[in-house]
Amino acid sequence: MTTFPNIFNPIKIGNMHVKNRLMMSAMSINFGVDQKCHVTDQLTQYFVERAKGGVGMMLVGGGSVHPGGQELPDLPVMYEDSCIPALKKMVKDVKAVDVSSLHTVKFGVQLMHGGRQSYLPQKVAPSAIPAPAVVKGEVRALEIHEIKELVQCFGDASKRCRDAGFDFVEIHAAHGYLINQFMSPNSNIRQDQYGESFENRTRFLFEIIEDIGLKAGKEFPVGIRINGRDYIKNGWELEDAIRLAPLLEKAGVAYLHISGGVYGSTELTIPSMYSDHGCFVHLATEIKKHVSIPVITVGRIKSPAFADEVLKEGKADMVAMGRALLADPYLPLKAQQGEISQIRPCIGCCLGCIHAVLAKEPGSCVVNPDVGREYQNISKGEYQKTSKEEYRNISDQNQNISKGKDQKTSDRKQNILVVGAGPSGMACARLFALRSHNVVIVEKKQDSGGLLSLAAKAPGRGELGDILNFFRNELKRLKIDINYGKPLDEQILTSFDPDKVVVATGSMPDTPL
Repeated sequence: MTTFPNIFNPIKIGNMHVKNRLMMSAMSINFGVDQKCHVTDQLTQYFVERAKGGVGMMLVGGGSVHPGGQELPDLPVMYEDSCIPALKKMVKDVKAVDVSSLHTVKFGVQLMHGGRQSYLPQKVAPSAIPAPAVVKGEVRALEIHEIKELVQCFGDASKRCRDAGFDFVEIHAAHGYLINQFMSPNSNIRQDQYGESFENRTRFLFEIIEDIGLKAGKEFPVGIRINGRDYIKNGWELEDAIRLAPLLEKAGVAYLHISGGVYGSTELTIPSMYSDHGCFVHLATEIKKHVSIPVITVGRIKSPAFADEVLKEGKADMVAMGRALLADPYLPLKAQQGEISQIRPCIGCCLGCIHAVLAKEPGSCVVNPDVGREYQNISKGEYQKTSKEEYRNISDQNQNISKGKDQKTSDRKQNILVVGAGPSGMACARLFALRSHNVVIVEKKQDSGGLLSLAAKAPGRGELGDILNFFRNELKRLKIDINYGKPLDEQILTSFDPDKVVVATGSMPDTPL
């Protein structure tokens, strides 16, 4: 019997046969492009690694359809034909992944225009109203001819994605970006055919869908990500989404991906550890009652058990995970095999994935230093067409290592002494054990976890302890003992005779001002 049968039940979306109910949602990771914002091997291998992990669908995030709508400086462009060759190579490399002869991942691009939420100093929007929480830049209202041009930009970008070999596109009409700005009364006070009434405010989206059908073909699947609620005064509400959903189905949309929030809203578009798990699921559940096409839910879903329960109860047809697959690309395979304790958990800290990206730095992950370094760890083509278990072994060997060297087990086992059983000490010991070295940990206190154990006791921050539990479970699995009450001394050095000593004796707490 398959572990989590609801997750690993195939589904048909448009003309796509998807092997399971997990989607890697689009994330603006802000790395892996060249000076022209064409994708590079860094971004390709980031997706290759997640394709190996067994997810059913995944999306390239932040694909810009127009130079004036770039959300962040280092996101891939889809607005010129010169981007196609690099995209073709990306698709080819991702599709070469064959996980135990299962169907390959369905690979798509999320297309967007940032509108008043772009990073550019000169922004465009339906109306000249600055976005909440965006203090820099001037906002100009779009002219009618410019709106028509942007409709064509979405269609042209979709055709480029189809020509590059992608399986589908997702139109980002949520989170306060340009399409959402047209739909929401909060940001659209136009008095022409694109404003005032519900029909006029949604016109831009339907014109985009029509143009994509003309240019990419009616059979090319198009998904739409919309807000169930904006969570802001005079914003887009659930009743609006319920009204819109059947119209999108009638227009030929392949699926609906339901999220929530805009910049400055009471609910974060990317919820942190302080938000409830499944915080947007109720929105998808209500919308699902009104359509027959697949509905995808998202929002702080990191547990396979929780995802399976959402599907079992019929609250959604698929579950989108973003940061959970940053933390552990192999979550789907581990879940399928029932190896839940081996899934490295997202802790909802929003530091590497969100804070860094909003600061226009490359995205990363606090618990997975491999994010963005996948291309350094894996020789080109070396791991193609291998079995599922071999992929798993490769993943273990590559954890936390970069520098472009061969990551296979060292020829000679070494004695490694790790001083300190905090998160860094346990992570280090795990890595050396995975490389088949002899590892001993000494810890002067009577418990593991270091200052992170203390930090996890603060209200709302208990998930910090999840990564500690992961490392503790891994040490047990790898048969690494922690010698408690043992400060480093000459006797330990003499008796163990280490080849290397790793000093991980702790950090200093950061005292708020």
